[in-house]
Amino acid sequence: REAALELGYDAEKWDRSMPIPVENLDWEELTEKQRTAATLLGYDAAKWDQSDSDDSSSDSSSSDESKYDDYDFDELPSRAREAALELGYDAEKWDRSMPIPVENLDWEELTEKQR
Repeated sequence: REAALELGYDAEKWDRSMPIPVENLDWEELTEKQRTAATLLGYDAAKWDQSDSDDSSSDSSSSDESKYDDYDFDELPSRAREAALELGYDAEKWDRSMPIPVENLDWEELTEKQR
C-alpha cells in the first residue's frame, strides 16, 4: 500500500486504473522513494520507461505487468514471494498463472497487507 501511495495512487485511482502524475516521468526523473516504490510494484528502469513509451501506463497496477512474470514461484526473491503469498498465490497458482480472488477486489476491499 505504501508503495502505491508513494507513487500517487489513492483508492479511486487504483480501482479505476486512473493515471498518476509520475507516469509521465522517466525512471531517472523519479525520486529515490518513488523508484523504491516502483520497484516494490514490479518495475525496474527498463519496464518503467517501456510502459511510458507504450502508453500502457494506465495498466501499471496490473499483476501482468510484473517483472517477475518469467519467474517460477521458488525463484522469486523472498520479499516478492511473501507478497505473492499474502495475495493468495501458492506455487501452483503462481507457476500456472491461475487467477486469485483478490484480482476482483477494489482497493478498499483489500487488507492493509495486500495493499
